[in-house]
Amino acid sequence: NLLSLWCTCSQVYLMDLLIVSWNNLPYLQRCVETAVMSSDGCVNIYVHLNEGTDGSLEYCQEEDIPYTHTPDNIGLPLAVQYLEELSSDSKYPSDDLFLVDDDIYFIEGWDREFYEFRKKNKIPQHYLLCPTMIEPYGQNPLTISPWTQFRDPQFVNHTDLLKAVKTNDLRFARP
Repeated sequence: NLLSLWCTCSQVYLMDLLIVSWNNLPYLQRCVETAVMSSDGCVNIYVHLNEGTDGSLEYCQEEDIPYTHTPDNIGLPLAVQYLEELSSDSKYPSDDLFLVDDDIYFIEGWDREFYEFRKKNKIPQHYLLCPTMIEPYGQNPLTISPWTQFRDPQFVNHTDLLKAVKTNDLRFARP
């Protein structure tokens, strides 16, 4: 399964990734995949499934991803509470908790960069990771948009995205 990829890591830091999902299977799969494949350390992944009627429940079961589940959408605050309780009961709990939606796409070294930034700037362990949003449409001034590759999570060109990030060639929308 996908999560077994990081089990042999020997890095000195561990982070818990809390993902809230609501019937968004293709995005959830891509979120988990990129979080694991792009991590330089060790990441524990926990998912809260609101409804999960789109195959998300079966996906978490098949991939052995620890999850909580409610038959209805309970909203973010309660989902986060469930996930925090689940992660704190883990065999290897982390003090670093990252909360993201299921439509986040991680790039290489995301956890190392944040860990080093946090350590260098003496940021306490209670924080919220707020990724930069990339949107396929529009000109939202708070996002990188339009980035048309994000219309479908199955067709994101990871190589092109990394190249754009490394060369600072992402087009930030301006008002």
